[in-house]
Amino acid sequence: MPLSSRDGSQSSIEQYRDATQRLGKLAGVTLPSFRCRKCRKSRGVNGRRQAVRGTSRYGYHCAECARARPSSPAT
Repeated sequence: MPLSSRDGSQSSIEQYRDATQRLGKLAGVTLPSFRCRKCRKSRGVNGRRQAVRGTSRYGYHCAECARARPSSPAT
């Protein structure tokens, strides 16, 4: 299988290698993430909590903000 065709363009193998080398630099792009409703930072989904329990409509809080939430007042 030739490495280049007669007209000088790359073969499909070389095109594939070039494409995969470029994609290797973007590995972190596909990490699932969200924006925290409290601190407004983009965080990974690991450890997140729903802002309103039972629905995702109101977004999520990151693990750090969920740990630091104040305790509910006693009535």
